[in-house]
Amino acid sequence: MTSGQLTFIALGLGIGGLFTAFGIYNLVVSLRLAGTGVRTEAIVAGHQKSESYDDETRSTTTFLHPILEFTDQAGRPQRIVLDEASDRIEYAESYPVKIVYLPGDPPTVRIDTFSGRWLWVLLPLAVGLPLVAAALAVWVGNIPVKMN
Repeated sequence: MTSGQLTFIALGLGIGGLFTAFGIYNLVVSLRLAGTGVRTEAIVAGHQKSESYDDETRSTTTFLHPILEFTDQAGRPQRIVLDEASDRIEYAESYPVKIVYLPGDPPTVRIDTFSGRWLWVLLPLAVGLPLVAAALAVWVGNIPVKMN
């Protein structure tokens, strides 16, 4: 096996494996939410800002994470900042949204929409699985790879 093949296999399995593992983790959470999740309504209490700087364009993008407030199944008030974010406000403050979370684990909360529950399953798997498949094809099929 050439060094180009070994590099390609290592990168494909490493990066593809991470994406695939992240997608599978989110798949498990989404399936658990579908099966045993508690559905309720939350209010968008605001947005938490985070910034990402792009060295190439020398610009900063501000991302807005919705802050949800709701009362959980045990009657306790919850205030959760979602991991998902957008560069624009998708839900206005005081806007009611349907949510789902695992009983006893309110931080698993997801907005109960297709993208809120399945986007972080589909995107990582769409990136990770082809990378893993390509790396395995090079390994098993001894496909030549030229790395410059």
